[in-house]
Amino acid sequence: MLGFLERGRRQRTRQYAEEPWVGVIGPGDSAVDSAVFDVAQRIGEELARVGATVVNGGKGGVMLAAARGARCMGGRAYGFLPSLERREGNAFLTRIIPTGLGEARNFAVVGASEALISVGDNEGTRIETNIALKAGKRVYGLLTDYRPDHELFEPVDSGRPSSHVVQLSVQAAEDWRARSHSPRSLDAVHDATEGSRPAETTAVSSQQRIESLWRSYDSAQRHYEKDLDLFVTRMNLFILVVAGFAALDRSKAMVDSGSAVAGLGLALSVCWLGLWGSSYYWILEWRDELVAIGRRIEGMTCVAPAALNRFGDTRARGRPKKALVNLSRPTGLTLALPLVFCIYWSAGLVQFL
Repeated sequence: MLGFLERGRRQRTRQYAEEPWVGVIGPGDSAVDSAVFDVAQRIGEELARVGATVVNGGKGGVMLAAARGARCMGGRAYGFLPSLERREGNAFLTRIIPTGLGEARNFAVVGASEALISVGDNEGTRIETNIALKAGKRVYGLLTDYRPDHELFEPVDSGRPSSHVVQLSVQAAEDWRARSHSPRSLDAVHDATEGSRPAETTAVSSQQRIESLWRSYDSAQRHYEKDLDLFVTRMNLFILVVAGFAALDRSKAMVDSGSAVAGLGLALSVCWLGLWGSSYYWILEWRDELVAIGRRIEGMTCVAPAALNRFGDTRARGRPKKALVNLSRPTGLTLALPLVFCIYWSAGLVQFL
C-alpha cells in the first residue's frame, strides 16, 4: 500500500516537473488600474488553461489577479511572500511560500519561473524584470512604458489576445528548460509542493472538498449566531441586575448600608466586564473562522460567501486597526456599559471610604 502511494506521489511530482512555470509580475498595490487587473486575471486563466503554473509574489494587485484567474480555471498559483507571515498571502494561492527575504524575494520569484510576463509598471516590477533578464529568462511586457534594451525583453501589444502572450511565454519556458539541459529536479519540485497538494491531485474530488468547506462554513455560522445570541442575553441580564442595584443605592432605605451596596455593585460590574470579554472573544473567533473558510471557498469557486461581504477581509488589517474596527461594531460598543457602571460604583465606593 505504501509503495502504491509513493508511486502516485512520484507520478504527480513528475507531472509538476513537466509543466511550465511562468511568473506573472506587476504592481502589487490594491489601487492597481482596473485594466491592468483584468489583463492579469486573463493571463492567469490562459496559463491555467494550457496547464502552466503561475508564479508570483503572493500579494495583491497583479499578483492577486493572476492567482485568481488561475484558480478559477482549476490551475495552480504559487506565491513567494516577502515576510514570514503566511496570512499575508492572497486568497487564491495554491501554495504560500513565506521567504522572510523582504524585497529580495524577487530573486525567488524569478528563480522559480522559466519565463515571465510583466503586466503594468512600477519600480518593483522593473527590478524583477532586470533580475530576470540578467538570469537569461525571457520577459514579455504588457501595459508598461518600460522598454529595457535587451534581446530577451519583448513588449506585447495590449490589443493582442491574452492567449498570444501565454503561448509565447510557454514556448519560452520550454526553451529555457531545454537550455538548462534537464527538466526541473523532481526532488526540488516535491520540496516546493510538499505540504500543499493541489486540489485535483488529492484522493478527494474538488466537488467533495467544496461541499466539505460549505459544511464547515455553515457550522461556524451556527456557532457564531449561537454565541451572539448568548452574548445579547447575558448583556441584558446584567443590565437589569446592575441597574437594579443602582436604583437600590439611590433609595433612602439603603443610605446606611451604601458602602456595602456600592462594593457589591462594583463586584457585579467587574464580573460583567469579565463576562463581556470572554463572550466577545468567542464571537470574534467564530467571525474570523467564518471569514477564513469563506476565503477558501472563494479561492476554489470564485464565489464570495456572505461573511466576506459582511465582515470584510480581516486578515488585511493590522492588529490595532482590527481592534478599533471590532470595537466600533454594535457588539463592541456594548463594552461601554460595564465600564460606565464600574466607574459609577467605584466613585460611590470612594465616597464611603
